[in-house]
Amino acid sequence: MYTRWMDCLWSPVVENFAGTVAFLPEKLLQPFAWKKPRRIGVSDIFSAREDQVGSIFGVMAGCPQHTFVVCTTRPEIMCRMLTADGFDGIQSDIINEAWRLSKVHLPNWRDHHWPLANVWLGVSVETREQLRRLYPLQATPAALGFIHFSPLLEDVGDISEWLPSRACSHYPGQDACGNCRYEKRTQIRWVLIGGESGRKARPCHIAWIRSLVQQCQAAGVATWVSQLGSKAFRELPAHQGRPSPWSEWLPLRDAKGADITEWDDDVSIRQWPE
Repeated sequence: MYTRWMDCLWSPVVENFAGTVAFLPEKLLQPFAWKKPRRIGVSDIFSAREDQVGSIFGVMAGCPQHTFVVCTTRPEIMCRMLTADGFDGIQSDIINEAWRLSKVHLPNWRDHHWPLANVWLGVSVETREQLRRLYPLQATPAALGFIHFSPLLEDVGDISEWLPSRACSHYPGQDACGNCRYEKRTQIRWVLIGGESGRKARPCHIAWIRSLVQQCQAAGVATWVSQLGSKAFRELPAHQGRPSPWSEWLPLRDAKGADITEWDDDVSIRQWPE
């Protein structure tokens, strides 16, 4: 799904199914070769060492023409590294790498360069239980926070706790505007949604996607539905005015359910954050 809302994927850190993590120095400098501005999806980097994460942020700081979209399943580690308690540990790595790799000088770092304006931070959420990952995300400084509901495996319910008020204009570094539940938290300004694809894909009900879309649109949050998945289900029509408890498999021509022309109008939405 990265390729549908990103121009390319950058993977300086990879992890296999056994949990072995590898940092790939040969991939580190790739963004410098991409002169035309790109939206770059970044693999989960927070399994790497702090100095390696510092090097990656140094590259991102040195490529302001690109937008880096970093999604993680380790928000607690991300928060520890990038907030006050842990930031001093990687700050020098970021500054040194930005200078060494691109001759970008970062004076007055805390006042003018953090959080990096071209780095979006988000977390992957598949189930209701994983919504707890949003707390450390909102405690992490970021130019933009996002949620990646993919693969969406169940109805996650009410997410209004993590969405801003439509009237809210609060951004990182400012005090709460009066419409926020918490002060100085990273706002969720983008939500991506998608069902699972592949031969062994688990079901995704369109009603789950519709609920998220409706909540995000009501809050004024940009929403991007990537795909319905390989096993999309839709609810059957109401009977005698009562909602139906049954659903049926929705046969789609596209194997991933990614052809937006096959969808219902109310979930056919792909918005970029402003």
